[in-house]
Amino acid sequence: MKRRIVVDSGCDLTILEKGQTEEKNNKILINEDEISFARVPIRISLGDREYEDSIDLDVKGFVKDMEAYKGISTSSCPGPQDWLHAFSGADEIFVITITGELSGSYNSAALSKNIYLERHSEKKIKIWDSQSTGPQISLMVYYLKELLEQGLDFITVCERADQYLARTRLSFFLFSIDNFVKNGRISKIAGLATGLLDLHILGRAQEGRLHPVRKCRGGACLAKRLYEEMKEQGYQGGKVILTHCFNERQALEVEQCILAEFPNAIIERMGMSGLCSYYSEKGGVLAGYEIG
Repeated sequence: MKRRIVVDSGCDLTILEKGQTEEKNNKILINEDEISFARVPIRISLGDREYEDSIDLDVKGFVKDMEAYKGISTSSCPGPQDWLHAFSGADEIFVITITGELSGSYNSAALSKNIYLERHSEKKIKIWDSQSTGPQISLMVYYLKELLEQGLDFITVCERADQYLARTRLSFFLFSIDNFVKNGRISKIAGLATGLLDLHILGRAQEGRLHPVRKCRGGACLAKRLYEEMKEQGYQGGKVILTHCFNERQALEVEQCILAEFPNAIIERMGMSGLCSYYSEKGGVLAGYEIG
């Protein structure tokens, strides 16, 4: 039986190919003989220039282009054919998408599920709208991988993954909200004020939306404030994934804050996918973590 974990590029993880010797950054090691992994790209448009957020995307070059571009930018979710290609050949499929509040990816995946099951009624598919993005999705991927490696049945995997997702959170800080403004998700006045006053946004994922919690002037204490926000949300030393948009220094500062109180905490740092970089923009740091 072939089992597969499928995500969209709201997840930063890509697969570590057999024989690769490079450092495991953004890479998940999957035994393809038992479990496979697929990442379906979301597309981002800066005017008439489109970027496919595949594993081959030059994220650094994309961020540079994004900073230089002053017009309206958009993202577009994977189409049904993209999802069907990712499902192809698998018997049990476990899908996690970026929050439906930022993308139509979940709806597209759900449509594709119906099409796939009409053609292959014996197959099984479970789809989660993560209500989040980035490192919180990556936590789910790692957990699903552990469950599948234990050989648990489909229903048990789904039930335990439901429970696990409820025990994870996402908190973040952003240096810019330009793309939220360009997408109409935050008012132009609020966006302008943030830039002019050197304010940074501290926030969390809540009910599928990325909610600002407070505005912070200057960047010196952001790592400490992000860690305090994590504790307010119930963090007590569980696993953490920190992602950053070319801001490893402050991601490391967050890690050090965590380890100062919880020296045995399991923490992984990694760069962001193109889509997460698009919304977080340069300097942004996201923390996905277990609570309780």
